[in-house]
Amino acid sequence: METYAKQNLQLLSHTLLERIQPAVVFNDKITIEQILNEYTNDHSIRTIHIYDSEHHLIAQSFKLSSQTSILEGWFDHWFLNEPVHLTIYHHEQNVGELTLFGSSEKILQFLKMIIVGLAIAMLFIVCALWWSVN
Repeated sequence: METYAKQNLQLLSHTLLERIQPAVVFNDKITIEQILNEYTNDHSIRTIHIYDSEHHLIAQSFKLSSQTSILEGWFDHWFLNEPVHLTIYHHEQNVGELTLFGSSEKILQFLKMIIVGLAIAMLFIVCALWWSVN
């Protein structure tokens, strides 16, 4: 599960990098903020930071703490504690850096669905056993 989450985070980071690169080159902060907010809200991302070539923070986006649970915080710490760092290039020149922390939100939703499915299956088994005995 950890490998899957990290590979998914790498793929998401590279996709975001391709979208954000023109806005970083032209220092379009409004577009950068819109893209970051979209990715933070639509994907399993906890925090995104965009830095310029001199490592000054240009923009950031993060999920509000009310949207995360304690269990999600533990999973984030165990599986996704290392951020993805990618350099933003334009014509082979460093124009900035993307730092992205993943979120275990979707993993927990998947695990909850499995637990609910197993609970329902166990309930059917118990009902079938009770019905067969009586």
